[in-house]
Amino acid sequence: MERHAALAVDDRASTHLQIACLVQGTYQTLLPWFKNDHEKVMEIIRKPVGESSAAAVGVAQRIALLLSFDKFRLVSKGLKHMEADFGKAFVVEHYEKPDFHRARVRRCLYHSVFTAEGNPQLTPIFCALDSMWFDQLKPQKHGVEFRRPTTLAGGNAACDFVLRKLRGGIAQHKNR
Repeated sequence: MERHAALAVDDRASTHLQIACLVQGTYQTLLPWFKNDHEKVMEIIRKPVGESSAAAVGVAQRIALLLSFDKFRLVSKGLKHMEADFGKAFVVEHYEKPDFHRARVRRCLYHSVFTAEGNPQLTPIFCALDSMWFDQLKPQKHGVEFRRPTTLAGGNAACDFVLRKLRGGIAQHKNR
């Protein structure tokens, strides 16, 4: 963790750094015990990191979507809350219009740590956690489409979280 101490720029970043280092250490420790079976070790790590909380988040999201009069606004606020949860070690830019919101993550603490440690393949574990906030969103039912067309883990320059308000089942601003 000391190697990456400069990333601990606020409380949220410190928490994320601790989690990243715990996952990195767990991965390095378990890999030899499982004969370097990367997939098996990833499966072991994935469960406690996020799969257990996905059900609770899913219930909360379904209730929030059910009670919300403006589902696009609710989910758009979710992108801002996600940025606040990330902390200042992440670099996030927002592009917003009344029916469009893109949060572009240019720097991700997890990707930075895992890449520096030679294990960028660990990053998608945390990408999956980001997705669970939007898994309950059904475009035809809620009138909002969520996409994440690019990720740092996928070799892109940024992670794009894109929300579009739908009108009559068709996404607005398809050219963005």
